[in-house]
Amino acid sequence: MVREQRRQRPGDEAPEIGRAPAEADPDLFVLGRAPHSYDIAIQKTNASQAPRFDLFVSYGPLEHIVEAGSLPEPASSPPVVAVGAICWKNDAHMFYSSQGLTIDNRIKPDLVAPSHVSSGVSKYGKFKDCSANNFDGGFGGTSASAPHVTAAAALLKQANPNLKVNDLRALLEKKVIDLGAAGKDNLFGEGKLWLGTPPPSLQLPPGAFKITSKQARDSLEAEFEAAARGCDRCTVTWFFGDGQTGVGNPVRHAYREPGWYRVSAHFTDAQRLVRATSELIRVH
Repeated sequence: MVREQRRQRPGDEAPEIGRAPAEADPDLFVLGRAPHSYDIAIQKTNASQAPRFDLFVSYGPLEHIVEAGSLPEPASSPPVVAVGAICWKNDAHMFYSSQGLTIDNRIKPDLVAPSHVSSGVSKYGKFKDCSANNFDGGFGGTSASAPHVTAAAALLKQANPNLKVNDLRALLEKKVIDLGAAGKDNLFGEGKLWLGTPPPSLQLPPGAFKITSKQARDSLEAEFEAAARGCDRCTVTWFFGDGQTGVGNPVRHAYREPGWYRVSAHFTDAQRLVRATSELIRVH
């Protein structure tokens, strides 16, 4: 924070970075973490234009918040797909989700996706509540919304391997449910991510997938075998829940520590369609 700036006198040594100048009344000071209120003023002293000025703070709220135009870099970059956050339960726009216009007057975000979803990770836990101005429980923030769009993009690319980047982006923005004002707007973008109803080939009845596991006594090595109805010649890729993967059916995997692991089997058929199932496995 610069309180006052004075010209350096000839012969004065430049102050060491991170330390105040060696004067009785220092020019620079650092705001501590103690609870205080500070006023910030920006004065135009020598400029021929009046450009837009964006002010962001890292700690504490601002007294006068302007939500419009709050979307920062890199989300404001034209090539970036900016994803806003909505409550998964009622599509309410979350108050922390940044808005356009951008500094060059483009509409952002590009689309929105669910936030505050239940998670098996103990740090986040299960969803409890969310509305336009409140949330409790679950994995929240645009950090939760963006992975939904990333996963959707991966599915679209898998189903259409020849899609170019711009085509993929256009498809994502087309497959939405419009929210808010008609058309693209600065709260919801094009709308809520929605890939539509899965094709019949992916709508399998209950019990179509099955994972079985075997574990020898006093061993952390387990054998897994998967079966998928109508997918006898599929390639099976495994995700063992500890960051390791494998291919084959059956397949063996040695864990380093006992515990509960979410084991997933992904079946890829001759048409390169992927179906998946998972089971919570205890290794002991």
